[in-house]
Amino acid sequence: MDSGDVNLEGRLGGGSMVVAVEQEQAVKIREIRDLRLDWAEITPITISEVGHEEARRYLQVLNNTEKPIDTHVYLCSDVRNEVLRVILSQIPGVATYNTAGNTLYNSQKKPTVVIAHEVCGAVKYAREHGLDDHAHLEAFKTMVDGDAIENAKRQLHKVEEAYRAGVLFFDHAKGRIFDVPNQHYARSGTRLKLLEELKPCLEEWYTKRDIDEFASGQDPNIILVNNVHSSPTGFGIFQIDLQLNSFDPIIRDSLYYAMTHALNGNGNSFAHTKSTIFAFRQGRDLPTGLREFLSGEDQTFIRDYIGRGGSVFLARIGDTPSQKAIYQLKIPIQNGPGH
Repeated sequence: MDSGDVNLEGRLGGGSMVVAVEQEQAVKIREIRDLRLDWAEITPITISEVGHEEARRYLQVLNNTEKPIDTHVYLCSDVRNEVLRVILSQIPGVATYNTAGNTLYNSQKKPTVVIAHEVCGAVKYAREHGLDDHAHLEAFKTMVDGDAIENAKRQLHKVEEAYRAGVLFFDHAKGRIFDVPNQHYARSGTRLKLLEELKPCLEEWYTKRDIDEFASGQDPNIILVNNVHSSPTGFGIFQIDLQLNSFDPIIRDSLYYAMTHALNGNGNSFAHTKSTIFAFRQGRDLPTGLREFLSGEDQTFIRDYIGRGGSVFLARIGDTPSQKAIYQLKIPIQNGPGH
């Protein structure tokens, strides 16, 4: 997906921590059907058997269409940022990477923009638990800053200086995006061109009702973890994108944050998040660290989510629709809640 090196200016015309397993030591698993869990069955199903309508419709259109990429944009997984993902998906040459706290953990040599937003759950957690020796979300605590803009700068500075394009700030309450012109970056022109696209779209595309919803808590339909980077948007997704196919601790914390909030009856956030989807591209190994995550101690919060009525699906996405394969995590009765 990262082929091509065309400059964006020209295109636009002006639980417990998952221990990372080293690639050479990890047992590589190619197919979902080869995964083995002692607490759940990974059952092949058809798309028609997916009970949650939003998840079923999303899996129908999820595709593996690649495009030349010359610019990377890092966003928070928050569903309220989906309005930005919709616009960015229509700009040639732009790929978005989404994690809680717009956290960057595997930088690449591409012009890079980081978009901060407020209120960000990961930033809030880092602010409140930064000095807590017993913080459960260790990656949030150590990899995220307690101020949204300072955090975005921190993430940007993980990129080589020659590829830094700068920081933008999305204000949910106003439905507006602003430049953060604190300094000149080598690729500042890329950031300014993105701003030229995003700013008028946000001002002209969305109603007052939309803006009011941006300012409220998030209630996604789906939690998505993927290495597909497909373009379908508009499904109400808390989106988590793997960077260089690695299941980093920040991915674990992003999932923990979303799944433990989901369907628990405490307020409006994640109140209707009935499905979690792990989607991976056909033709490559499953992500490093995935098996350890699914089979380790973190299975507890996944099981609890299923026990509250959530569904967990795994999908292999090929180059054509017929190559799509769907699986569901099913807990045997003897292993279910209360047993």
